[in-house]
Amino acid sequence: MTDNTLCKANIKVQISLIWKIILVALIAFTILWNVPSLSRESENYNLFGYYNARFWNSYYEKYKFMYGNNVPCSVSLILVILCILWTIRCIIVSRKCLLELTADGINGSRAKLFSNKNLQLPIDKIDNIEIKDGILDKLFGGKTVCIRTASGAVKFAWIQNAEEFVSATQEKMKEFKVESTKNAASSADDVTQVKTEASSTSVVQQIKELKELLDSEIISQEEFDAKKQELLSKM
Repeated sequence: MTDNTLCKANIKVQISLIWKIILVALIAFTILWNVPSLSRESENYNLFGYYNARFWNSYYEKYKFMYGNNVPCSVSLILVILCILWTIRCIIVSRKCLLELTADGINGSRAKLFSNKNLQLPIDKIDNIEIKDGILDKLFGGKTVCIRTASGAVKFAWIQNAEEFVSATQEKMKEFKVESTKNAASSADDVTQVKTEASSTSVVQQIKELKELLDSEIISQEEFDAKKQELLSKM
């Protein structure tokens, strides 16, 4: 964390107990379904007592060279492999992600498996920031932070300190709005002051011109006094 960083998101995959139970259940089911029963003479029977090959009759002979005399790979084994690969993918991607709040805005790096997308959002470009808590967040820990801008929404998953990061960003957004309002009011006051000064200068100049007319006896004293009073009332 640099000196310019106000808050850094802790992006980390923490596998939940629910996901661990799902993986263990799938692995156990796969083993029980594919391991031949010791109580059967035929190896085609699994521990459930079912004849495994009956679901694969049209493929068993064709692909027997791949499986030998053992049962073919069941759907549960495929699910186990996919779940493990997905978990590894999430862990790798989470380690490549970066999200931090600085004095200028939000900087980050939204990673995919084989690519990264850098993010630089000035604080005035952020319309809203919120927390999403979906199924994947419950399985892999943390929460998803959704950053909304005029061009769309950017999501960062597996953030362990999501509430802290969102709160800090919202506070920074409020400070920016207050500062912008003050600057706008100050600019308006400056413009008014300039106009007033210009108006005052114009009135003084007109009075000087009237005085020259009076000295030249082009206008009378009464006309000079009346016009002077009229100009002074406009200041």
